[in-house]
Amino acid sequence: MGAGLWLIADEAYEDFVFDGATHRSPTGPNVINIFTFSKSYGLAGWRVGYVLFPPELKGTHTHTRTHTRTRTPPHTTAHHRTH
Repeated sequence: MGAGLWLIADEAYEDFVFDGATHRSPTGPNVINIFTFSKSYGLAGWRVGYVLFPPELKGTHTHTRTHTRTRTPPHTTAHHRTH
């Protein structure tokens, strides 16, 4: 990739492959991969995941913030109230 150009890959649907196809996440020195467990494991409403990034960015990720409020999904609490 060119100088200063980064690829940020949203890998939320990495496990959704069909007809024997395979998925390979992009790799390289200027690639950031973002993964979630929400889609693959049916955790609707949960914001659980991880990020893979080049070693030279270590420490800078602590400055990343989310603007999404998270809470326990209503269907989860409703399930526990009935059991």
